[in-house]
Amino acid sequence: MNKLSSSSALATQSIPKKCKTKNRCNKLSKSDDAPNHVLKKDLNKTSVHHNKLQKKQVKDIIRVCPNEKYYKTTATTKYVKSNEISTLESSLPNELYDFIFLYLKSRDIIYSFFNLNDHFNNLIYPFFCAIDLSNVDECTLSKYCQTILPKIHHHIKAIKVDHKNIDSVFPLWLYSKIYPNLESVFITQVEKDGKDLSYLKFFKQLLNLKIYFGEGEYNETVSNELCSNLFQSDCRLQTLFFDNVYVPINTHTIQRCFSIRKLTIKVHCLDNVYVLLNNLPSIESINISIAHRT
Repeated sequence: MNKLSSSSALATQSIPKKCKTKNRCNKLSKSDDAPNHVLKKDLNKTSVHHNKLQKKQVKDIIRVCPNEKYYKTTATTKYVKSNEISTLESSLPNELYDFIFLYLKSRDIIYSFFNLNDHFNNLIYPFFCAIDLSNVDECTLSKYCQTILPKIHHHIKAIKVDHKNIDSVFPLWLYSKIYPNLESVFITQVEKDGKDLSYLKFFKQLLNLKIYFGEGEYNETVSNELCSNLFQSDCRLQTLFFDNVYVPINTHTIQRCFSIRKLTIKVHCLDNVYVLLNNLPSIESINISIAHRT
């Protein structure tokens, strides 16, 4: 009898466990049989709770680091520093960037990669010495003048610029301080008797100067101011180039200049050639075009 009673007691103890498993199965079966809108409500509740938790985390981050900026990606809700460069870009070998740069203009390379991080600044450092700002839009010119040029001005040795932008690139009152190592200037699309002539007294202290007068060819000569500022005894220019314009040469406007070694110029007559050769004792290479007289 004791054995039977003990066995019956064990049986009664095991019954609740079976009931629990049945209840769990019933709950699962009910959830399977539940309509879709009920399941959607449950999912929405969990997603809303998840979003609230993430927003709280972001607030905690901003509270701890108020000076850091974060942006939200479209795929996930990760928050990353806005000025951080991806590890993929930073880990590419330098040799690969050399091939990429072959297909880009120097001004676009500097515009796109400058000041991203020290790695990119070192990669584009060779492009700092020569800046081409000809035929650029206002947005590019503004970024160069306000952000890029002030930070790399001491590296610049040559600048190419349009006549309409010369005031932005070469402020007269800061010219010598902005570009202490400047050696060469190339001015394009210059107008005859334009504002570029006012800069000649500064540019004649450089080593190389090239002036391109517009796209077409001028049959008229520029003003005497061009010669009176450049062909002088205090001129330091070694290379002087004029394109698409005739330059007036006479004994009243030109002085003996010992620095010029290479010259490209257009003159009206052969007498101008004699005057030039007599006043340029150090000339080594000269390219002279004489106007055709009919």
